[in-house]
Amino acid sequence: MVPLVYALYGHPEAGGFWEKHCEGKLLKAGFSRVKGRRSCFYHKKLKCFLVVYVDDFKMAGPEENLPEAWKLLRSGIETDDPQPATKYLGCSQTVSTVKRNGQEVRQVEYDMSDFFKSCVKAYLDL
Repeated sequence: MVPLVYALYGHPEAGGFWEKHCEGKLLKAGFSRVKGRRSCFYHKKLKCFLVVYVDDFKMAGPEENLPEAWKLLRSGIETDDPQPATKYLGCSQTVSTVKRNGQEVRQVEYDMSDFFKSCVKAYLDL
Protein backbone atom coordinates (compact mmCIF):
# COMPACT_ATOMS: atom_id res chain seq x y z
CA MET A 1 0.00 0.00 0.00
CA VAL A 2 1.22 3.51 -0.88
CA PRO A 3 -0.23 6.97 -0.29
CA LEU A 4 -2.28 8.42 -3.14
CA VAL A 5 -0.29 11.28 -4.67
CA TYR A 6 -2.35 11.92 -7.82
CA ALA A 7 -6.02 11.16 -8.38
CA LEU A 8 -6.61 8.88 -11.33
CA TYR A 9 -9.48 8.99 -13.80
CA GLY A 10 -12.11 6.58 -12.61
CA HIS A 11 -11.22 6.97 -8.94
CA PRO A 12 -14.38 7.86 -6.97
CA GLU A 13 -12.73 10.96 -5.52
CA ALA A 14 -10.94 12.12 -8.71
CA GLY A 15 -13.43 14.89 -9.43
CA GLY A 16 -13.25 16.30 -5.91
CA PHE A 17 -9.45 16.20 -5.88
CA TRP A 18 -9.29 17.99 -9.24
CA GLU A 19 -11.82 20.61 -8.17
CA LYS A 20 -9.89 21.36 -4.98
CA HIS A 21 -6.56 21.51 -6.86
CA CYS A 22 -7.96 23.73 -9.62
CA GLU A 23 -9.68 26.13 -7.21
CA GLY A 24 -6.49 26.50 -5.16
CA LYS A 25 -4.46 27.37 -8.26
CA LEU A 26 -7.07 29.90 -9.43
CA LEU A 27 -7.22 31.61 -6.03
CA LYS A 28 -3.41 31.80 -5.98
CA ALA A 29 -3.52 33.40 -9.46
CA GLY A 30 -5.75 36.22 -8.19
CA PHE A 31 -9.20 34.90 -9.08
CA SER A 32 -11.88 34.88 -6.40
CA ARG A 33 -14.94 32.69 -6.01
CA VAL A 34 -18.28 34.09 -7.15
CA LYS A 35 -20.57 33.81 -4.14
CA GLY A 36 -23.39 31.34 -4.71
CA ARG A 37 -21.99 30.19 -8.08
CA ARG A 38 -19.91 27.06 -7.76
CA SER A 39 -17.06 26.77 -10.28
CA CYS A 40 -17.38 30.45 -11.22
CA PHE A 41 -14.50 32.85 -10.59
CA TYR A 42 -13.80 36.53 -11.12
CA HIS A 43 -10.54 38.44 -11.45
CA LYS A 44 -11.31 41.90 -10.07
CA LYS A 45 -8.25 43.71 -11.47
CA LEU A 46 -8.65 42.27 -14.99
CA LYS A 47 -12.48 42.21 -14.89
CA CYS A 48 -12.52 38.64 -16.23
CA PHE A 49 -15.20 36.06 -15.44
CA LEU A 50 -14.26 32.38 -15.58
CA VAL A 51 -16.42 29.26 -15.59
CA VAL A 52 -14.77 25.90 -14.96
CA TYR A 53 -16.43 22.61 -15.78
CA VAL A 54 -14.03 19.70 -15.15
CA ASP A 55 -11.32 20.50 -17.72
CA ASP A 56 -13.29 23.05 -19.75
CA PHE A 57 -12.47 26.68 -19.01
CA LYS A 58 -14.58 29.48 -20.48
CA MET A 59 -13.51 33.07 -19.85
CA ALA A 60 -15.06 36.41 -20.71
CA GLY A 61 -13.81 39.92 -20.11
CA PRO A 62 -12.31 42.95 -21.81
CA GLU A 63 -10.46 41.67 -24.88
CA GLU A 64 -7.25 43.45 -23.92
CA ASN A 65 -7.21 41.71 -20.50
CA LEU A 66 -7.84 38.15 -21.63
CA PRO A 67 -4.21 37.28 -22.53
CA GLU A 68 -3.04 38.30 -19.04
CA ALA A 69 -5.92 36.41 -17.38
CA TRP A 70 -5.09 33.25 -19.35
CA LYS A 71 -1.40 33.69 -18.49
CA LEU A 72 -2.26 33.85 -14.78
CA LEU A 73 -4.55 30.83 -15.03
CA ARG A 74 -1.87 28.87 -16.90
CA SER A 75 0.80 29.77 -14.33
CA GLY A 76 -0.64 27.04 -12.11
CA ILE A 77 -2.73 24.84 -14.41
CA GLU A 78 -1.38 23.20 -17.54
CA THR A 79 -3.77 23.80 -20.44
CA ASP A 80 -3.70 24.00 -24.20
CA ASP A 81 -3.60 27.47 -25.73
CA PRO A 82 -6.96 29.26 -25.47
CA GLN A 83 -9.14 28.76 -28.54
CA PRO A 84 -12.20 30.60 -29.80
CA ALA A 85 -15.32 29.08 -28.27
CA THR A 86 -16.99 26.81 -30.80
CA LYS A 87 -18.39 24.13 -28.51
CA TYR A 88 -18.99 24.10 -24.76
CA LEU A 89 -20.60 21.28 -22.80
CA GLY A 90 -21.68 19.67 -26.08
CA CYS A 91 -23.35 22.84 -27.29
CA SER A 92 -22.20 24.48 -30.54
CA GLN A 93 -21.63 28.22 -30.33
CA THR A 94 -21.68 30.93 -32.94
CA VAL A 95 -20.37 34.38 -32.05
CA SER A 96 -21.53 37.34 -34.11
CA THR A 97 -21.98 41.10 -33.92
CA VAL A 98 -25.45 42.63 -34.23
CA LYS A 99 -27.05 46.04 -33.74
CA ARG A 100 -29.28 46.45 -30.69
CA ASN A 101 -30.81 49.81 -29.87
CA GLY A 102 -28.42 51.47 -32.31
CA GLN A 103 -25.35 49.92 -30.70
CA GLU A 104 -23.12 47.10 -31.95
CA VAL A 105 -22.99 44.21 -29.49
CA ARG A 106 -21.54 40.71 -29.55
CA GLN A 107 -23.96 37.86 -29.22
CA VAL A 108 -23.47 34.15 -28.71
CA GLU A 109 -25.95 31.67 -30.14
CA TYR A 110 -26.06 28.21 -28.58
CA ASP A 111 -27.17 25.34 -30.80
CA MET A 112 -27.86 21.89 -29.38
CA SER A 113 -29.45 20.41 -32.51
CA ASP A 114 -26.56 17.97 -33.11
CA PHE A 115 -26.98 16.63 -29.57
CA PHE A 116 -30.74 16.29 -29.99
CA LYS A 117 -30.28 14.48 -33.32
CA SER A 118 -27.91 12.02 -31.63
CA CYS A 119 -30.52 11.41 -28.91
CA VAL A 120 -33.24 10.71 -31.50
CA LYS A 121 -30.88 8.39 -33.42
CA ALA A 122 -30.01 6.48 -30.20
CA TYR A 123 -33.72 6.16 -29.42
CA LEU A 124 -34.58 4.92 -32.92
CA ASP A 125 -31.65 2.47 -32.87
CA LEU A 126 -33.03 0.96 -29.66
